Amino acid sequence: MGDRVLNTASTGYTSRQLVFLLNGVECDLRLKDCGTKRTLQLKLTDDIIKRLNGRFIVKNGTVKEFIPSEHKDGDVIQLRTPIYCISPKICHTCYGRLIERHKTPYVGVLAAQIIGERGTQLIMRSFHSSAIKLLKRDIIQDIVDNDPLVDKEKVLKYLHQKENALFSNKECKIIITMSDYDLDDSLEINEEETSVWVKSLISRVEFEDVIFNMILDYPVDLKIKDIVYEGKERIILNYGPDDDILEVPLEKNEIKEQVLYIKRLVGGKEIYKDTPHLLLKLYKVYGPIAGDMDFVHLEILVSQSVRDKDDPSRSARLSKNPDDPEMVNIKRNVFNSGFLSGLAFENVGEAIRTGLITKRKMETSVIEKIMTGTLVVEKKDGY
Repeated sequence: MGDRVLNTASTGYTSRQLVFLLNGVECDLRLKDCGTKRTLQLKLTDDIIKRLNGRFIVKNGTVKEFIPSEHKDGDVIQLRTPIYCISPKICHTCYGRLIERHKTPYVGVLAAQIIGERGTQLIMRSFHSSAIKLLKRDIIQDIVDNDPLVDKEKVLKYLHQKENALFSNKECKIIITMSDYDLDDSLEINEEETSVWVKSLISRVEFEDVIFNMILDYPVDLKIKDIVYEGKERIILNYGPDDDILEVPLEKNEIKEQVLYIKRLVGGKEIYKDTPHLLLKLYKVYGPIAGDMDFVHLEILVSQSVRDKDDPSRSARLSKNPDDPEMVNIKRNVFNSGFLSGLAFENVGEAIRTGLITKRKMETSVIEKIMTGTLVVEKKDGY
């Protein structure tokens, strides 16, 4: 019961963060088509097809509405998406007919509410089930899924799994950068220095002839054979052939996985090959609990997660080079989106500092309009 309460707090705070991070994404109620030439190449599954009602695709150079009955599992489409919309406010064609259903321009707040709601619903279902889910993790597959630059065959040459433990085939070192663990994450070295416990693992593993990332979205115990501290910046764990590197618990906690993933995403710590790959990874995390959630809400979140390299305060879709985006800690953009929004978020000092030194004009966010009572302008003399 205590764990469920803690999970409720985590998902509630995650929902709050998402509202602040996405409230700047709006739909232009008067703009039918921004005219972008870029589309999202998407391989369909039966589940994805059900989430694209009212969307638009490009086929043979022509924009047309997506008709689910005309497509099947395995088809590849070119989807118009908010991720590539070139209008500051999303156009109707990139967002789809969902705007007609909800009749609100505040599509970012809507996406945040719906994504956050899915985690809360999962918790409420858990109150009615006392069964403990046990799962033998496929650790190797999880490593591959979280680093698109490596393939499974290559990883299997260097690592192998027995039960719920991971072993090295050759000498290697695991490098943990402490800046990846902020106050919202957990890392603990036990007093005897025999293990390092992390709530989720963000690390790099180095062999003599290959380097790749090791990211796991669940708690692990890293075994200490030889540990080197590089000041307060890094921890290096050294292993020999056939050493056990880590163990993971058998209990599966879907709620924590989703919360941890969102933390990595908004913190700019997610590793991905390209923007479509990032979107599919997000779908993989939320798909099992998504219910009837429209795909576009995940696209809105991804559109805010990839930023302009020259000006991280802007989404990559509005940059001169949208094909080369940067992932940054988008929580910092809350402070650039408005003074009152920053004060209400999580770091009053940062909000005041940004408000004092910024030189560019900040457009009033929907949250600030609500705070100041200016969301709806009072009519005067019949106007």
